[in-house]
Amino acid sequence: MESGTLESMRHLSRTSIKAEMIGDPGDLTRIKGVADVRVDGHTVHAQVDSDSMGEVIKALGDAGVRSLISQPPTLEDLFLRHYDFDGEVAHRHDAAEVHS
Repeated sequence: MESGTLESMRHLSRTSIKAEMIGDPGDLTRIKGVADVRVDGHTVHAQVDSDSMGEVIKALGDAGVRSLISQPPTLEDLFLRHYDFDGEVAHRHDAAEVHS
């Protein structure tokens, strides 16, 4: 069990990024901590661990970025990560108590 403020618990989940690209950044899954990569035309969507954010930003920047939106995990994201659809704790040792 973990407890803390929303800000201190954000390490438990990934940051969502959405980038409108000029060029092709290549396979972002080659970067450790990058998941759920989806490309829609010139727009790249991905989930990124905070430790990998710098490397992802560099890869995107090297390819050319028109716009970039980065959204840290919300309280709902943190909650849903730790509970499955039946309301059971998904990972008992990872369960978090979050104070906003």
